[in-house]
Amino acid sequence: MRNHADSVSVEALMASDEWKELQSKLEGFSQAPAFILFNSFALPMTLNWLCNTADWPAVHQRLVLVTLDDKSRDIITALWPHIVVFHWPHVKQLQERFSAGDFSYQLIFLLRTNIIRAVLRTNRPIWMLQQDTFWRGNLFEMNLEQQYENADVLLDQMGYVDDGPRAGWTNGANWFIRPTEISKRLFDDIAWYQTNMYTQDTGVINLRCHSQSSLNCSFIPYK
Repeated sequence: MRNHADSVSVEALMASDEWKELQSKLEGFSQAPAFILFNSFALPMTLNWLCNTADWPAVHQRLVLVTLDDKSRDIITALWPHIVVFHWPHVKQLQERFSAGDFSYQLIFLLRTNIIRAVLRTNRPIWMLQQDTFWRGNLFEMNLEQQYENADVLLDQMGYVDDGPRAGWTNGANWFIRPTEISKRLFDDIAWYQTNMYTQDTGVINLRCHSQSSLNCSFIPYK
């Protein structure tokens, strides 16, 4: 990871022409952007998610699709030309098929962390989504950002009932992060752990949410 971390670093992202172009597009967003990352191997799943959410108000309008290879970019821009795309094809390892636990899997999550860090540095809030989730309703119509206005991070959670044994333990599916100083430090720390140890971002967040009283963590309700 240390040998390849620079290729997805927050500095590399923010210095790139692609990021500068994205920033100009984000100026037109009236709400927090929602990012989804994928390569061509996750393209069918991504297209399915886009079809499932196409008729819901203000979902596609908030999206930023992070394409990691040319095939993904070309198909997305042909089928969904109105959706904002951030193209990052510079890392060959992120264009391969990967599975949980291998190097490329870790690297894409480091990229995800650094995208969050880069957006937070512009003092914008951000949604980070995963397309392997099935939305039964429009997440953006639940007024979650207003209901949890004091949360530094608003997190998806494991389990299926709000008082179950895994309630309050985050999974990586859908996150909302505000650009507070403590959330910025949290994701700086997550990036360090991901670069230097074999550590999941969810593990660091769970530890901090349950041990650091100054970090305000809230969780998306199941119902």
